Amino acid sequence: IDLYASAADDIWAASATLPLRRWDGDAWQVDASAPVARGLAGIASDRVIAFDSAALYLWDGVTWTSLGNGGATGTFVDAWVGSTTFALAVTSSGDVVSTDGVSVTRELEGPSSSAAAVFGSSADDAWAVSVGSGGLQQRSAAGWAPVLTLETPSVIARTEEGLVAYDHRGDRWLLANDGFIRSGLDAPFVPDLYLADDDLRGGGNPLRHFDGLETETLFLEGEVNDLAAAGGHIFTVGRYGEILHRAP
Repeated sequence: IDLYASAADDIWAASATLPLRRWDGDAWQVDASAPVARGLAGIASDRVIAFDSAALYLWDGVTWTSLGNGGATGTFVDAWVGSTTFALAVTSSGDVVSTDGVSVTRELEGPSSSAAAVFGSSADDAWAVSVGSGGLQQRSAAGWAPVLTLETPSVIARTEEGLVAYDHRGDRWLLANDGFIRSGLDAPFVPDLYLADDDLRGGGNPLRHFDGLETETLFLEGEVNDLAAAGGHIFTVGRYGEILHRAP
């Protein structure tokens, strides 16, 4: 149900029911230390964070290590790795935790709405978005602070440009990164954005690609829960753990 790629021949896949698998360019391998996880995030081949419902795990290039949850409540739903010594994760209860790769600290106790995604450009410029009656919160050098209320945010994706969300009631796309928010009506102003079926909240098509001008539909066969792209290659994972590969 999740993928992380640092290169076309170095991809981790999470299924929530089996230990993490790693693609080495020729075949899928299982590491003896790999946990059973439901989500992944990373910044390099030797700095990957995985999470199950109750804990975070770190891959240092040699082995997987459990980091715990820092006292967070709810189920982990997303993570973002900003550097080799800083990462964030959010839970279904809206808690936000950080980790330096050694321990986990709860930084924000969630509101009644649940967190959905987290992204940043640095430790002093990170964003968390909540669903339901939630909104965007920003992490700066001064700590966390709410910056925008969203009535019904959806279509959430993490891209190289930032954290993208769509506010249904406000009929607007939002892009949060680099200390500010840009908004518009027609497009997420991200030149290369892929959205999986889960992101589209039942939009009817497994995968959509926005190239900055128009949207095309890809992978019409089967359901796509998440994807990873590297070196022109696209890997997708389906609802039941099936993995598809599209070469450049």
